[in-house]
Amino acid sequence: MFYHFLYPLKVWWFGFNIFRYITFRASMAAVTAFIISLIVGPYIITYLQKLKLSQYVRHKFVDNLEEFFNSKEGTPTMGGLIIIVSVLLSCFLWCRFDNDFVIITLGGMVWLGVVGFMDDYIKIKNKSAEGLRSLT
Repeated sequence: MFYHFLYPLKVWWFGFNIFRYITFRASMAAVTAFIISLIVGPYIITYLQKLKLSQYVRHKFVDNLEEFFNSKEGTPTMGGLIIIVSVLLSCFLWCRFDNDFVIITLGGMVWLGVVGFMDDYIKIKNKSAEGLRSLT
């Protein structure tokens, strides 16, 4: 969005020419995604804790690991939402949407986010540590 609005202003001031460079836009997108995740992250984690969407730990098979992973039980799951939200917002601000690679990459990220969501949803629904199963 910044590219499409600010780059055409290069005719009035040469400083807007910096939006032409992918290295500038990529680094600014990374910084923006990090800042968005710092701002949005605590709110999403608090919301997930209120919904009691927490991680289940496998208590069978290995006894020694149970005491090691007891601290993980109760950790909110679906934290990938923070990453997906921050990257999508950052890309909306800094990317050129006339580039097919951007669309393919964002589509792949959203698809993998859907798979991760389904995995976490199955874990929460079944109240177990087993999520999606492989086809083989």
